[in-house]
Amino acid sequence: MSSGPAPAALWVLFRDRPLFDPGAIAAALGEGASVEGGEALLSVRLPDRSLRVVSIDAPLPKAVLDQCLPVAHLRPDQKEELASHAAHALVVHEGEGQPGVDGLIALYRTAWALRGDVPDGKSSMLGVMNAVTS
Repeated sequence: MSSGPAPAALWVLFRDRPLFDPGAIAAALGEGASVEGGEALLSVRLPDRSLRVVSIDAPLPKAVLDQCLPVAHLRPDQKEELASHAAHALVVHEGEGQPGVDGLIALYRTAWALRGDVPDGKSSMLGVMNAVTS
């Protein structure tokens, strides 16, 4: 079984357009994190890592979904929910070369911080997808 390089980016899927709060995201990331930017573009700095987040008020292109969802290890209802997203954010690891394990952790840690805390406990975030690397 062949595998490609680890992804240096991933997509976070949302029910609705996310409105990012840099202060809340920095707090969710914890000590040593800083987040600058606004509702649509963020610069995230973690110890030894830099990432960018771009919010896009549109679903992922159908070609991307058609490549990623069929091979995802998810139940059909979970795939259906992800496919129903209305907006997404691209989280990109900055730097030369592959991100390595620590970089992948930084990508997913940042994605989790984007979920936002909502009073009813129902976040707009549906899940995370990465490109197929095989």
